[in-house]
Amino acid sequence: MDPSEYTKLAEVESRHWFYRGKRDLVRFWIKRLKGDLNDRLVLDLGAGTGLLISELNHKGARAYGIDCAQDSLKMACRRNPHQMVCGSLERLPVRSAAFDVVTALDVLEHIQQDGETFHEIARVVRPQGLILMQVPAFRFLWSDWDVSLHHVRRYRRNELVALANSCGLETVYCSYTNTLLFPAILVYRLLRRWFPFLKENRLEDRVPPAWLNHLLHAIFVVPATQPWFHSPFGVSLFAVFRKLA
Repeated sequence: MDPSEYTKLAEVESRHWFYRGKRDLVRFWIKRLKGDLNDRLVLDLGAGTGLLISELNHKGARAYGIDCAQDSLKMACRRNPHQMVCGSLERLPVRSAAFDVVTALDVLEHIQQDGETFHEIARVVRPQGLILMQVPAFRFLWSDWDVSLHHVRRYRRNELVALANSCGLETVYCSYTNTLLFPAILVYRLLRRWFPFLKENRLEDRVPPAWLNHLLHAIFVVPATQPWFHSPFGVSLFAVFRKLA
């Protein structure tokens, strides 16, 4: 990502409905499928500012992070001085079957060889371990935000599931998220293409008023905590995969 993006993220991620919601979904699905976080070994890929690692450790997990961006590592190391490792996500500096859970939240879309990275993720997860992943959805939602974050692609559900299948992973849950917001975000992204001045104050960089922030958080998180909920469209994809052997 552009270095300035880490600063913008650090200013809002603890409160902003989208960033907070991703972390809430991680904790929900680990608790649902693993019972609790106590002593669970968790690896967060593309750790950003390290906030997720801090929160998981506070809940009793043993969480670590890997990132290759120096700006990210500096921020994450301030929060987690002994839990961060510099390394390539295509060649993880981790022994095989080392972790109970691996998280990759808005990470895979940055990587040219996403298939290689997916195989690496599967390699470092223990049998019956979990992979929790979020990626942006649908190429037609591409915007200046994707460019600033150095995205390579956006995904459809069948593409993400196919990558998981190629690694021998079981799909526990995979659905589009932010379904209710999809029409509004589509219009907003299109308007930003047509009216460049809208790019100067991105909604992603601002925390909405408290009542709206709470509502948007619920719209994002609640459907993605229902195993039966599978939307045919949305702004992102949230997935839970399990390694069988």
